[in-house]
Amino acid sequence: MLAGMYPVLEDDINVMLNPTGVDGTAYSYEFRDSENENPWGLALGEASVYAGEKLTAENGEVQTRATVSPSGVWTISRYLKYEKAEDLSHRAEYVTQFRNNNNKAYAFALAATNKTGKAVEIKSQYLYSFDPLNVNDIEANFKYNAAASKNYYTYGVEHTPNFGAFKYRGKPSTVIAGEEFDLSDVIYDYKLSIDESQMTKVKIDEYGLDISDDKHSFIAANAQAVNNEIHLIIDYILINGQKGQLKVDYTIVEKDITFEEQNVEIGTNVFDAKLNNGGQVISALNNKYVYSKTVDLIPTDIYGADYNEWEDAMYEGLLKATDKAAFLKEHMTIVGGDPINIDAAYNEALKNNFIYIDYLDANDKSCIYGVASGEELTRLKEIKKLRVYFIAGTCVSVDPNTNIGSFVDAAFIDAVRKASIMQPVQVPYYTVNGSANNWRDGFALPLDNAFRVRVATTKNEQTVASYTFNFELTMPECPIKREKPMTETSVQWGKAIDY
Repeated sequence: MLAGMYPVLEDDINVMLNPTGVDGTAYSYEFRDSENENPWGLALGEASVYAGEKLTAENGEVQTRATVSPSGVWTISRYLKYEKAEDLSHRAEYVTQFRNNNNKAYAFALAATNKTGKAVEIKSQYLYSFDPLNVNDIEANFKYNAAASKNYYTYGVEHTPNFGAFKYRGKPSTVIAGEEFDLSDVIYDYKLSIDESQMTKVKIDEYGLDISDDKHSFIAANAQAVNNEIHLIIDYILINGQKGQLKVDYTIVEKDITFEEQNVEIGTNVFDAKLNNGGQVISALNNKYVYSKTVDLIPTDIYGADYNEWEDAMYEGLLKATDKAAFLKEHMTIVGGDPINIDAAYNEALKNNFIYIDYLDANDKSCIYGVASGEELTRLKEIKKLRVYFIAGTCVSVDPNTNIGSFVDAAFIDAVRKASIMQPVQVPYYTVNGSANNWRDGFALPLDNAFRVRVATTKNEQTVASYTFNFELTMPECPIKREKPMTETSVQWGKAIDY
């Protein structure tokens, strides 16, 4: 790695373009400040159809097979730019552009310019906020993050580690307290070695495992490595000089599986939730207000040539699963339009708490839950429909590690106050406190906001098939009984149990 500066955004940017059929690849993108200039070091790459994973560009280029996004959501890749930084002026230029508003967020508009014909520029109606941070307090103590990992690699090909799979959270009392970083954001250099405390010389030779001369890549050259694990050590140094070590386990696979991803249309629906009693096929739905939508989904049509891989992975996964609801959502991701759905942890919390799925046969009976032992594969072959459940309610006390919270029991009437204990949320963020911050204290599934959900199926940590569905929930009519005593001129609202 050449010495110098590598300014890059922390994440790719997911945006929803209107109208839905617009070709996002026909435009080039950049941020603009209040002086209508592009801030130095915040370059953007090409747009591509959102696929649920990071698409970080190399030299600003991204491969894409489509020019129309069914959901209108596009990924604009961050652009990793190299600057020689031969003297301090280069670094000063980057740092001082953020000093006037030190320790506060910066807002930029996103501008798009068409690449062909007469240059026409458009700007986003939303501002994108950035908060520059001094990373000097980051320690070389990164933790594995399974949700962002790619731990499978094909045999016979050289690979470099996935540093995006390792996270660091700033410690309290530092300027980066609570902030999360990928190792890929702050790594300066690294070297690889084989962990010989976990691999014998016989296995190393059998797999053809070798490290490149520059110590940056590895290869498992032989087919004997397929469906087996290799064990490596990564010694690394951060841009602030801190040194660390990681031990990683990678699964070797025969090939990268490519697949076509189809969209299942859920559409816009009135959020007409009803109170579920106990005994639901998904226990998490018991005693909750729930709305469900059922649509046709025939796996052989949705997955096409990928059906056999999907069936094999689903069958194997269901046999091992102790929590089938969690298994079906394990590799589900969600993204929505601005300004609500802007945080990865928030997205995961929406998925973990408010959305559940099930697969049904032609008679609307679950093919996943209540299946007798030995009939799992037979029932998978009988799937004809997808049912999506949406929970209406306020989710509170969301755990920062699992992004799972508990629901307020809106049907419970406090005996002393003679009133419901429900905690209402406020628009536009649908949080108890009415802001985008502190949503973990209480939030609900946002209405009048389009979402796109990707449901993937994996085997050996490799995605073998996936589909997407879009949904938008709207406010139902909520008639409220009003009582006006003859002796009173004011209006008295009825009890919670009356609405």
